[in-house]
Amino acid sequence: MSLKEKIPKEGEIVLCTVKKIIGTSVFCNLEHYNTEAVIPFSEVSPGRIRNIRNYVVPNKIIVCKILRVDPKTKYIDLSLRRVDFKSKKDLLAKFKKEKSFLSILKVILKNKSNEIVEKIKSKYHTIYDFFEKFVGDPKEGKKVGLNDKEIKEIIKLIKERIKEKRYKLSVELELKCNDEDALEKIKKLASSIPDKISFIYESAPKYSLSIIGKDYKKLEKFFKLELEKLEKNAKKLNCKIKISDLIKG
Repeated sequence: MSLKEKIPKEGEIVLCTVKKIIGTSVFCNLEHYNTEAVIPFSEVSPGRIRNIRNYVVPNKIIVCKILRVDPKTKYIDLSLRRVDFKSKKDLLAKFKKEKSFLSILKVILKNKSNEIVEKIKSKYHTIYDFFEKFVGDPKEGKKVGLNDKEIKEIIKLIKERIKEKRYKLSVELELKCNDEDALEKIKKLASSIPDKISFIYESAPKYSLSIIGKDYKKLEKFFKLELEKLEKNAKKLNCKIKISDLIKG
């Protein structure tokens, strides 16, 4: 992991390993920085703490927020209680993928893996940052000394081992066009639907629409917008349309 930035920024969400508990302080190592930081007991959890080990124990990985940084003394205060659930979940998911990626490098590169990891650390803030760029553009691997064969094998193993969580949204709809050219109108409406969305005929007048993607919020926004367009287009063609509530799968 990169040690390029010796000091983190205030407000940053960071991954920590609990090192020791002394008095009313919890000492941690920051995973992506070559430094130590402290969580005061008051920042572990709101309210009175009866047993600190119900919250933190040595060698445990936790997610914290940088509260204060003294650039001169390099003293860093952390907060465990100020981290929201989503930030914690996202960072731990990245850490899990990073560990899986390191495992893949060891399997493919064997003794060469340490050399490549050091090059990644020197060029990127975190191994996960490299992993994201590498998956998007495998040629990124050339920058850290990977050859074509190694790149191909690593990508193959990534696809087998690391699967992105995907979301599915769908709706059921009734579509009635009573004119003589009803079929043409339905075909026109179907052709106006983006390829990302699956349009399936069930049994007249019932159809289903569905979409799959990784970013739930963007997926939902896009799907709802396209459903609104479909509804407007149907009304323009004097077709009756009834759309069910979103079905999340």
